[in-house]
Amino acid sequence: MLADAVHRRRRRPRIHARPDQAAHLGPDRQWTLFFDDVEVEPDRIVGGEEGGLAVTFDGLNPERVIAAAGANGLALHALEKAAAYANERAGGARRSAPTRRSRTRSRAARSSWSSPG
Repeated sequence: MLADAVHRRRRRPRIHARPDQAAHLGPDRQWTLFFDDVEVEPDRIVGGEEGGLAVTFDGLNPERVIAAAGANGLALHALEKAAAYANERAGGARRSAPTRRSRTRSRAARSSWSSPG
């Protein structure tokens, strides 16, 4: 009788949620859901008995588009900041023609790389 009570207690349906440690920074939080001993009627199974993963991936596609748009926006922002910094640094510097010494070094380097003959 005690074994039956323990068995029934263990088989009670449970839903447990554990927060995930997301690798990205932002306000969104992600969770892993565990469904232990939860019974679902066959007509309520989304995607059929073996097709639930396809439904999950269909639902993830908009999320992927949003993530890609965010990454592209961040990359554009970084490029704008880098271009502004480069323009700021180059603004006060004068560009001059290469000196005779640097031209001589480049000729020497080119001749040492070329094959004999």
